[in-house]
Amino acid sequence: MPKKKKQHYVPQCYLNAWAIPDTHQVYVFDKMLQTTRRNSIEDIASEKYFYDIDFTGIVSEEDLKNFGLDDCNPANLDDGQYIENFFATKVEGNYRDILNKIISRTRQMNLWEMKNCFFISEYNKFLFSFHLAYQIIRVKAVRNSLMDSQDCLVQALKDMRASQETIARYGISESHLPFIHGKMILDRKEIDDISKCFFTLSWILLVNRTGYPFFTSDSPIGTIAHIQHPICSMTGLASRGVEVYFPISPDLMLIMADGEYHKLDHCDRRILAADNIDEIRYYNSKCIINSERCVFSSCEDFSIVDEMIKENPKILHQPHSMMQWGGKTYTPQRNKEFEV
Repeated sequence: MPKKKKQHYVPQCYLNAWAIPDTHQVYVFDKMLQTTRRNSIEDIASEKYFYDIDFTGIVSEEDLKNFGLDDCNPANLDDGQYIENFFATKVEGNYRDILNKIISRTRQMNLWEMKNCFFISEYNKFLFSFHLAYQIIRVKAVRNSLMDSQDCLVQALKDMRASQETIARYGISESHLPFIHGKMILDRKEIDDISKCFFTLSWILLVNRTGYPFFTSDSPIGTIAHIQHPICSMTGLASRGVEVYFPISPDLMLIMADGEYHKLDHCDRRILAADNIDEIRYYNSKCIINSERCVFSSCEDFSIVDEMIKENPKILHQPHSMMQWGGKTYTPQRNKEFEV
């Protein structure tokens, strides 16, 4: 296959739902620049050679079996674009089909069907869980969080006066990040575990009837903790009380939540109408905070950002990773290089 230069960590087949009518563009709010612009979908949530990793001599046939890629010849890894081609040929086609089926089916439903029918079959929920697992792990935010976490750890080790040898053992170079990320993406057991977490949650499809669109971002799947813990984060997919949100289009939002805690077990795969604009703005604010850098919309109205900044001037720059140790909170100190 020809070399692919521009590689998306949020697929175009997903972003197309936010296209401005009669264009292949979306409105983009850039958190770093705090500006709004129009961009082609081809040019957003992407980076040059993002998934290019040369696994030659590192990944063996046994590794491929462990990754669940028995049909792959190690020789296919030597062009460095195995992961990009894997997403293009093995993942995104089925991902697109299920997304389109949910969108078209919901828009064709009458009121009775919306109240009494499922928006997705049990089998497609199972399949879609795998696509959600790949989506949550493939984004650039995952790479940055790896670097940020080790940044916090190194700071703590220095404060503990650890030896340079110990500090070096836990350090990660930016050049090594793609390889670590690539191994995570190819780890079939990890993907299986993540998909099971998605599948066991209760799924609700919110239909936005306010006329004010749902946003999405360069990190489209986010979590909300409904239980506070003095030590542990409760935003993990398997955490008690967790709520996961995933915009599917400007008028559809997939909510996945701990059914027992939220008393939603009987509502799994059901549809709910969202008529309150405050509810839409709530999820859009979460989308903005969870984004790595850019938020996408089919509408130019990002006035909610000004309201968020007015309430908390530092809201756009809150770190996604932090660490507490010895009564001190560590946040990443490295200078991030933002790329769209």
